[in-house]
Amino acid sequence: MRNAMDAADERMDVREVTGPHRELVARIAPAVCQIMHCPEPGVTRPIGTGALIRTSGGIAILTAGHVVAIGTIGRLRARFNYERTSPGGASAPSVDWDLAIAEHWVDGLDYGLAVACDHYGHPPPQNVFAPLTLGSSGALLPGETLVCLHHPNGEPKQYSAGTFVAFADSQLRYRIFTGAQSSGAPVLNLHGEVVAVHRAEVSLADSGAKIGTAVDAIRKTSPGLGR
Repeated sequence: MRNAMDAADERMDVREVTGPHRELVARIAPAVCQIMHCPEPGVTRPIGTGALIRTSGGIAILTAGHVVAIGTIGRLRARFNYERTSPGGASAPSVDWDLAIAEHWVDGLDYGLAVACDHYGHPPPQNVFAPLTLGSSGALLPGETLVCLHHPNGEPKQYSAGTFVAFADSQLRYRIFTGAQSSGAPVLNLHGEVVAVHRAEVSLADSGAKIGTAVDAIRKTSPGLGR
């Protein structure tokens, strides 16, 4: 079997990761969540991925702007700990929180911030999961290894590894496996720092080439992160 860093189309469940990335994934995985949309009572569907980060106002979930925008109709929920306990096995018990939109698509950047709404008897996620830290997109070198934790196609949490390609126009280009509902997932360096928010494929002709909104650009634009 090839190592996950040998090809952009390889992936695995976060609990199956071995080798040098095992400790890194175990540390950052709890902060990554599935984003759900509830257009009406009793209806829930996965629409993306997000991650807890620290802002000037406290803890928030960072995801893609086009994911958060869906929540302007209906409600958004964050589902934490949605992971397989064994290969092909059942999922671990998940933890859900309602979300309130704080920011999205500021100055044309495809990112969004949402905060968890308390429920009686359920603490907000900042009391349970440690937030991820933000790194510098501009410090990356071509060919540098990047990792992505996400919920492709609405599946339990997955790990993918790939490489950084280039930085241009407030976006990072990289080669890594993603799928539908990976939008908004954190793209991280090997220090476990978020350097981009996954956005989309570059083109249908090359499914391995992806783009994400650079964290440096978000920091300069976001009212919550800029203060």
